[in-house]
Amino acid sequence: DAARQFKPTDAAAEPGWLAGLPIAVKEFNDITGERTTYGTRLLKDFVATSNDLTVRNFLTSGAILIAKSNVPEIA
Repeated sequence: DAARQFKPTDAAAEPGWLAGLPIAVKEFNDITGERTTYGTRLLKDFVATSNDLTVRNFLTSGAILIAKSNVPEIA
């Protein structure tokens, strides 16, 4: 699934400096359409409506998001 995220847009275009690199972000990073709980049950139903700056930068650079890692409550 993650490999399908990597789609070179143009053979002549330079790939991003993280092109194809699989990465995980912390639970407090918003990813559009994914649950972001900040490690607390109070936000168990919160679904992000946009990517946060860190995620946008990773995606713009060509990284492939494969996972979210846990954080202490309200990190």
